[in-house]
Amino acid sequence: MDERILVVDDDREIVGAIAILLEREGYQVLRAYNGMEALDLALDPAIRLIIMDVMMPRLDGLSAVLRIREKRNLPIIVLSARSEDTDKILGLSVGADDYVTKPFSPPELVARVRSQLRRYTSLGDVNAEGRMDVIVNGRLTYDPDCREVDIPLDPLLTPQQNAAKYYKDYKKAQKAEEMLAIQLEKNRTELEYLDSVLQMITLSEGDRDLQEIRQELMDNGYLRQHKRKMTAKGKVKIIHAKPMEFRSSAGLTILVGKNNSQNDRLTLKDSDKRDLWFHVQKLHGSHVILKTGGVQPDDQSVTEAAMLAAWFSQAKDSAQVPVDVTPVKVVKKPTGAKPGFVIYNTYNTVYVTPQEDLVKKLRVK
Repeated sequence: MDERILVVDDDREIVGAIAILLEREGYQVLRAYNGMEALDLALDPAIRLIIMDVMMPRLDGLSAVLRIREKRNLPIIVLSARSEDTDKILGLSVGADDYVTKPFSPPELVARVRSQLRRYTSLGDVNAEGRMDVIVNGRLTYDPDCREVDIPLDPLLTPQQNAAKYYKDYKKAQKAEEMLAIQLEKNRTELEYLDSVLQMITLSEGDRDLQEIRQELMDNGYLRQHKRKMTAKGKVKIIHAKPMEFRSSAGLTILVGKNNSQNDRLTLKDSDKRDLWFHVQKLHGSHVILKTGGVQPDDQSVTEAAMLAAWFSQAKDSAQVPVDVTPVKVVKKPTGAKPGFVIYNTYNTVYVTPQEDLVKKLRVK
């Protein structure tokens, strides 16, 4: 058996265990330990199947699946400790073919691998030689290794009419491809935003936090608008929840946003331009502000703020999490961007391993 399988997980023990399991079945196994490594290895045409963890540093599994799907058509099995229906639906929606929850049964995982390979090979999505560059569309087949292409013609039409018909079909397909690319990008943006909302729900500490998320979804058209409470002056009454507050070992205040709308206010309105802004790299998580008072903060406070950014993110359970650090003044929000989405060009990156006991120790309110 010469099928080559890529196993991706930031837990090296899990990767090793799965590799041993698959190698015993005769498969060749390549290993990767984060989403970025997976993107590079997935371009290898010899890879026939990918087993992908969700929670990983540098690039999470679902984002990696989305990018791989732009380049490759091969079976992808997602591994995750998350077992909620919404998590499974999300994983399958971004392009996974199967979703396996941890802890998993080794015989079941092997069976799922065999099933996916059989479906992709026997049913023609990937041919037996692993060729991904052969395109079949109805009666037309394009193979870059062939020198000639046979194009069926309609005997009832003239050569000019046949050519005009194919050109019309081509332009129609070209336009459809352009519109599909636009729609895919819009859907990817929507999916990223809704994934961030799911992350923020996990940080909610009470009804007020959930109400603010609900209001955010209504403001963006995802939920039906309800009648809002009005002030005596006829204005909409909005009660904002407060961000989480922490105190560094050196006594500096650290604020952590609990939802996308709060992240926007915290970063763009409530913070001094000289404060430091923290966010986990390329994953969904809270905006974290280290109040500096205009002076250079100590290294320990910076490290602790970075740990909070890692803890209140999708990388909560990972080690050596990359966290970007930059002054608030360089963080900008693009026009029309979704809540919580910002851009920045100048930054430093620190690597931290979040610790629950430290988070509890630094918490003020």
